[in-house]
Amino acid sequence: MIVKNESKNLARCLDSVHSIVDEIIIVDTGSEDNTKEIALSYGANVYEYEWCDDFASARNFAISYARGEWILSLDADEEINLTTDLSIYLKSLSLSILCNMIYRYQVISDSDKFIEEGYYFRLFRRDQNLSFKGRLHEQLFYKNRPIFEQEINHSIKEQIFIKHYGDADGNSLRKCREFYIPMLERIASKEPLSWMLMYYLYGYYRDVGEIEKSLQCSEQVIERLIPYIISGQKPLDFVFVPTWLITLCQTYFNNEDLESLFAILPRSLQWCDRSPHILNLAGRTLSSLGFHLGAIAYLQVSLDCYIHKTYNSNLSCQFETFSTSFDFLAAEAFYLQGCCYIALNKLDEAVISLEQCLLTNCEFSDAREKIFNDAREKIFLIKKNY
Repeated sequence: MIVKNESKNLARCLDSVHSIVDEIIIVDTGSEDNTKEIALSYGANVYEYEWCDDFASARNFAISYARGEWILSLDADEEINLTTDLSIYLKSLSLSILCNMIYRYQVISDSDKFIEEGYYFRLFRRDQNLSFKGRLHEQLFYKNRPIFEQEINHSIKEQIFIKHYGDADGNSLRKCREFYIPMLERIASKEPLSWMLMYYLYGYYRDVGEIEKSLQCSEQVIERLIPYIISGQKPLDFVFVPTWLITLCQTYFNNEDLESLFAILPRSLQWCDRSPHILNLAGRTLSSLGFHLGAIAYLQVSLDCYIHKTYNSNLSCQFETFSTSFDFLAAEAFYLQGCCYIALNKLDEAVISLEQCLLTNCEFSDAREKIFNDAREKIFLIKKNY
């Protein structure tokens, strides 16, 4: 664990792990409260580390002290929950598995309810070839490359999961203002931010209401992207570019800025030709302009990605970032297809698409549920009048 001034959270986290692990390694980056004393009371090995605005560096420092075969990495505002024997579980994994992803739920303040977040790299082998990269929201790499899908195991949610209390006390905005934004601004004063770090700074500014600064981030990204869009040559560090393309296209669509949208949408479709996000957006755009047959074609490609699992493998980060499940993207594509068929007066096809929307297994939120309610209403009206 990497900690600083976590006296409020640390005991809860260590209570959840101290009986299931062989050693506890705590790296403190400058606590001024009794965080270190709490860690020592649990028998932890505590090491001090001078903070340098680099989470990957701190995590690699921490894992250098590990002696176990497997490493469990947690944050102080989390706790692990098990309904299985962790030791037996790890022994059951194939030797080809380098890391195990654990599902995390966000705890809602003063409630027994959780919000589903997604899988995270938290359990991995102690291997000199495994290390973290990235100053913020660091990722695990093997021999300086991303970990391949066949090297990853996903634990069953009901057997192993993490509760995340990070936003339960309304602390997230304070962290943005007092820690994340100043950190990224310090980095930006010394070197250009990566696509990923620029995206997070853009989001943090937006979260705290600094809309003008958020817009400045997106404008800087557009300026950096324009030469690549003109030449057609992908940026070498492409991994997070799709996230920016989705964000920019969605923003232009919402603002009805078709000139800007059509400047980057064709290249987005070329570079991310199996991205359900971008394909759905292309379908929605063409439908709004009255080109319903073209919209249906793009939406069908999106659905083929979902049905045959042929979406771009290098776009995994965008789905985590947007917290949008593949199921919902498929449901949205079916819904949009249904709307296009209605516009074309192909009501039989419309009912089939809308019914497929309703049948698609999807996690609900208020925003997503509107699509389903709308689909039900359209089906009712078609069957009533046709």
